Parts: sequence; C-alpha cells; structure tokens
Amino acid sequence: MAGPATPTRRLSVPAVAAGILVVVTTSPVPVAGLAAVVGSAGVIVGVRRGSRATLGIGVAVQFGAVIVAALGGLGIALVLAASLAVVLSWDFGEQAITVAEQLRTTASGTRPLVVHAAGTVLVGTLLFGGISSLYQLAGGGRPLLALVLLLGGGVAVLAGTRL
Repeated sequence: MAGPATPTRRLSVPAVAAGILVVVTTSPVPVAGLAAVVGSAGVIVGVRRGSRATLGIGVAVQFGAVIVAALGGLGIALVLAASLAVVLSWDFGEQAITVAEQLRTTASGTRPLVVHAAGTVLVGTLLFGGISSLYQLAGGGRPLLALVLLLGGGVAVLAGTRL
C-alpha cells in the first residue's frame, strides 16, 4: 500500500506564497508577525506532508495573527490583505493536497491548481472588496475588531462553499 500522497513543490508554491503574504502584511505589529511566521510554518509543513490537520492548525494560527494585528492598530487595508492571504493560504493548501491525492504522481496537476487559484483570488477579492465597502459605508470609525469579525464571517462563507 502506498503512503499518503504529498503535493509536489510546484503545487505547494501558491500556499507558501500566500503564507509569506500573511507574514509581510502583519509584520508591522511584531507579535502578530511572529505568530504569522509560526502559522506559515504550519501551513508549509501541512502542505508538504499532505496533512489537512497540520494545514488547518497553521491557518488558525495565521488568522489569530491577523486578529492580533488588527487589535494592535494595523491599518484596514493591511488587515484586509492579510485576511485574504489567510483564506488563500488555506484554500491553496487544501487544493494542493486534493490534487495530489487525486492525481498521485501521474501528472503535475498545475493546470487545475491555476484555474482554481484564479477563481479563488477573483471571488476573494470581490468578497473582501465588498466587506471593505460595507465597513466604510457603516462608518469607518467603528472599532477594527468589528471588521475582523466581519472578515471572520466572510471566511466562514468561503469555507461553507467547500462543504
């Protein structure tokens, strides 16, 4: 019996890149940047080993880093970018693991990953653009925690589309 399918390096690149974006966007708040590094390490290990559980833990730590950054005074644009990067990190990691499981070593799986990534980036950008607009219309003076909770709802909506 063969071991678990693990994504190739090429399939892992989008999830790793999104993890790096989380680190870069949260790093103005040092504690959040450090937490994002730990979360991104979890994402990398999870994707390379094909472990959804490890990937999920890494993404949860990344999202915690975004919350800490928001509470630490990070600007709304960076909070939105970091939140989108967390969602992309999770989604690209899940997709890489799924493609590896389905195709094993018979193909690179690059084309389905690129198509999925393009769709996810488009939907995520539209969703977070809408969230930003709602936040501004509702009065930008609201606490940033309200935005983070709104983003959490957006993440839940995206996660619900995968079920």
